[in-house]
Amino acid sequence: MRKYLALCFCALLALASCTQEIEGDVLDAKDQARQTLQAVTLDAYDADAALATKTERAENGSVLWTPGDAINLFYGASEGPGSYFVAENTVATNITKFRGYIEVVTGIVEGSTDLLFWGIYPYNEGNSCNGTSATIQLQQVQRSGENSWGEGALVSLGRSQGLAMGFYNLLGGIAFYVTDDNIEEIVFRGKDSEPVAGPVTVSFVDNVPAITSYQDTAADLHLLPPGEYQNETFKKTTPTDTTWYFMVIPPRVYTNGHTVTFYKNDGTYGVREFGKRTVTRNNFTRIRSTPLNNGVEFVPLPSGLKIGTNDATGGIYDGGGVDW
Repeated sequence: MRKYLALCFCALLALASCTQEIEGDVLDAKDQARQTLQAVTLDAYDADAALATKTERAENGSVLWTPGDAINLFYGASEGPGSYFVAENTVATNITKFRGYIEVVTGIVEGSTDLLFWGIYPYNEGNSCNGTSATIQLQQVQRSGENSWGEGALVSLGRSQGLAMGFYNLLGGIAFYVTDDNIEEIVFRGKDSEPVAGPVTVSFVDNVPAITSYQDTAADLHLLPPGEYQNETFKKTTPTDTTWYFMVIPPRVYTNGHTVTFYKNDGTYGVREFGKRTVTRNNFTRIRSTPLNNGVEFVPLPSGLKIGTNDATGGIYDGGGVDW
C-alpha cells in the first residue's frame, strides 16, 4: 500500500563529518554524518517559496546547515526530482530538521536495497534516483564565499532504511588566496580535459558516495567571487588580512596537471600551470606557500573573446570564456 506521509528529518552533523584544519597543506573534511532523529507529521513546505541552499563552513572548520537549505529526498526508485525537504532552522547550526511530503511504501522489507531513503544536498530539479544510484548535478559556475565554499557547491548525500540518515560529502577541492584585487573570475581546467561539472552518476562504494560515471559534463570549472552582483572581485590578501577562497572539484587524479586561468576587470587574463594533482573526496588542499596567482603574467584578451561569466546565476555553465 502506498500513502503520503509528512515527515520531518532532524539532521545532525556529527563529529565524524567535521571539517578540521590540520598541520600541512591539507584541510581535512572528515565525514560527519548529519543524522535524522525522529519522524513526525508536519505541514508540507511550499516548494515554490524555496530559499537558496547554502551549507557553509564555520570558523572552526565544521559544516553547518544554514536557513533555507533544502534537499531532494527519495524513497527507493523515484520519478523526477523526488520530494522537496527544507531545513527549519533560523540560524546556522549543525543540527536541523527538514520538512516535506514524500510518497512511501508501508511494510519495508529489511535488507532490501531498493527501498532505501536517499537524500541529496543541495536540492536540484535535475537530481534523480533509481533506488541503487543517483544522478546529481554538479555546478559549473560556483560563487565562493569568504573562508568558505559557495552556495550549493559542496554536494553531499546519504541513504538509509529508516529515518536515521548520514550525509557524506561527495567532492573535494582546493583552498587559496590571491594578491590582486582586480580578479573577477577564476577557471580550473584539467590538461586532459577531465570532466568537472554537469550531471554525474553517484553510487555508494565501501559505504561512501563515489562518482561512477560522467554524463554530459563540462571540462572547465568557473569560480566567481563572493557577492550578488556583476563585477565583483576577489579580495586581495594583505600581510595582516588573509581571505581564503574555496573551489570545489570532483575527486580524481589529474595526472598531467591542470591550469588555472584568471580574468581581471581591466580586460586582461593570465594562466598558471600546475603539475599532477590528486583531489580526494572530503578533503581541501590548502595552498599555503604562495598566492594562487603567484607569477602570473596578465595580457590583453585576444580579439573577440571575453570573460566567460560573472552574472551570479550559478547552476550549469553553458558557454563563453576562452576557447581552449
